[in-house]
Formats: sequence, structure tokens, C-alpha cells
Amino acid sequence: MLFNVVDTARLLDKYGIQSPKWFSSNELQELVDASRILRKPWVLKLASPDSSHKTEKGLVALNLRDEQSLVNAFNELQRRGTGLKIDCMLLQEQLSGTEFIIGGKKDACFGQTILFGLGGVMTELYKDVALCVTPLDAAEALKMMNGTKASAFLLQEGFRGRKASAKALAELLVRTSVLLEENPQITELDFNPVISNEHGAWVADARIIIEGVKTHA
Repeated sequence: MLFNVVDTARLLDKYGIQSPKWFSSNELQELVDASRILRKPWVLKLASPDSSHKTEKGLVALNLRDEQSLVNAFNELQRRGTGLKIDCMLLQEQLSGTEFIIGGKKDACFGQTILFGLGGVMTELYKDVALCVTPLDAAEALKMMNGTKASAFLLQEGFRGRKASAKALAELLVRTSVLLEENPQITELDFNPVISNEHGAWVADARIIIEGVKTHA
């Protein structure tokens, strides 16, 4: 089964996995109308099963603060998406915080596994992640996070003025573990970035593969 953006969001919501407030449409006017009830700044993304690295391919527009910037971003992303299968445009509230990654993969020997580390472009740069077999409880989640360089952001003093919520990230890891355990048809899961600050943790971008079929949000 191929999940579209809405179905993927519903799956996350079922497991209490928070995302930034969002609206999806292929119609510019509908996105403009939705922007009036979303907190600024906004992020606009082109959702396509043909492209998993949106940022690197220029399919994400950040720091949109007014209607004209949204219109310009919509037109530019449409241009860049020429030739791709486009599911929709996704408009989100842009959150501030540190970027992390939570991943999942079904291993032939161990079953479902879960991954944690710094997210965004830092994931491939540092290659510093922790891996664990599910199920995962809160204590194991904290131990997992503390085994990475990302743990610097979880300290009381944070790192260079930036702090993330260890409690919220641990809870997100546990909820993701449950999602993986209860859905054995999931072969890969990629939450990147996960945005976390002192107040919580949110999945800003999700990609799930179910028996070879990609889902994304």
C-alpha cells in the first residue's frame, strides 16, 4: 500500500508522534489560505516518491514569511519538480531547534532495528549514530542517545547555546520502536530531520518503505 502525505501523517498521529502543523495541496490558493492560520515562518516542500533528499535537490523552501514569498516558492518548486511525480505541496510551520535523525530498518537476523544521531546534512558528514534492536524502553533510549555526539545538545547547559529535550527525544524513540514492532511490514523508516528544542521533539520529514513501497510526508 502506498501512503500519501495524509496517510503517513495519520500513521504518525496514531502512535503519538508529533509533527509541525501542516497543510497539503496542489493548489496555490489553498496553500495561501492555509498560511493565514499557520504560525510564521513557513516551510514549503514538494512531496514526491521520486525524491527522498528534498533539501539537497532544492525541493524545500525555508523562512517564508508572507504571501508573496509563498507564491514565489510555489512557482520555483513546481519548476524544479519538472519530470517528477508530484503528490502535493506540503506547507508546514517552521520550527527552531537542533536537527536529529531517527531511522528504522528490518534486519534479516535481528528483526526491526532503530537508529539515532544528528540529523539533516550532519548525518552523512559525521556518520555518528547509535543502533539498537527493538523493542526499546525509555532507559535504553537514553543510553542510546548518550552514546552519540548528539548527546552534547541534551546536557543541561546544551551546546553553544542550543539545547534539546532528552525526555521528548527518548519518548519519540520509544514511540517509533512501538510503531516498528506493530508494523512488521515496514522495511525502512527515516525521520530526518527530527527538530528538537527545550520544549519537545517533532518529525519534520518522514519517509517509510513498506515491503518495497515508499511512503513519505
